[in-house]
Amino acid sequence: MRKNPARRVLVLSAAGALAAAVLSAVPAASALAQALPDTPGYSLPLALQESLYFYDAQKSGPARANGDQPLSWRGDSEPSDSCVPLVPKSAAVPSGVNMSAAFIAANKSVLDPNSTGCVNLSGGFHDAGDHVKFGLPQSYAAATLGWGMYEFPQAYQATGTWNHGLDEMKWFSDYFLRSTFLNSSGQVVAFAYQVGDGSVDHDYWGPSELPSPTLYPRPAWFATSQTPAADQTASAAAALAVESLLTASSNASYSAECLKYAEALYAFARQYPGLGYSGGFYNSSGYASEEAWAADWLYLATSNFSYINDIISTNSSGAYNGYLGNIITSPGSTWQNTWVMS
Repeated sequence: MRKNPARRVLVLSAAGALAAAVLSAVPAASALAQALPDTPGYSLPLALQESLYFYDAQKSGPARANGDQPLSWRGDSEPSDSCVPLVPKSAAVPSGVNMSAAFIAANKSVLDPNSTGCVNLSGGFHDAGDHVKFGLPQSYAAATLGWGMYEFPQAYQATGTWNHGLDEMKWFSDYFLRSTFLNSSGQVVAFAYQVGDGSVDHDYWGPSELPSPTLYPRPAWFATSQTPAADQTASAAAALAVESLLTASSNASYSAECLKYAEALYAFARQYPGLGYSGGFYNSSGYASEEAWAADWLYLATSNFSYINDIISTNSSGAYNGYLGNIITSPGSTWQNTWVMS
């Protein structure tokens, strides 16, 4: 079954964001947290608290082994993701990658510095109803969850969910960092944005701990200079920029690392335009909105106005030639001069 991206991408964080927003709109969130549980069926604090457990249920990788899985009924899953064969995907190696043999050979020192013959893409989150780690739903969910925490920290703190939210954000961000391969100059060589194939995965119905990687191979798709995916790389850049903001005061070194990778991914998206592989699942109609989304968050994280200029710049005639040019002509446009991503 092909999924409607508009139907389920926001499911990952809508409940928590809505609850946080409503809680923050009232003068005393802590008082509300105490009062609402006495009203059967109407507990906004509980909605915020329990919405975060959805992410725990969707964690891929060794969350149980790492002591990062609060749900007793979830175990470690997809161990094969920790060693995805670094060979081109083929009938003989269905769990390979979309990179060419020549590209792999030319960049082996970055992709496989320890000569293991594979890449570690463990972690991250499954899509809501299956076990594929799709790029756009995952990165947008991370950024949206982080956005709610950034805008409404008092609601998360009053309900005791701030640390839980940070835990989910770090599981996202660690995966994005692990999936990004930088050269010695700090430039992106490759970014893995999808692990698993929806057409294959949907033939399996069962818990994520049990599918056989032989029967249900999990190939990986990378954005590279040869296989651009600006929508995917920019969306991940936005998520990492949000994480850099959230951790700036509590973990400065991790915040700096997230920002470094976010800026590199954004630059890569700008340098290599194009859409990533979707296989008919969660495809994007363009990449300008993801790049604008990333530019917004990078501006907030750096105060570098060049990121805003990437959105609102105009040519000598006054016409937009930044991202806004994809939807409106000039600042003189009237009712249509709005864009949710900026």
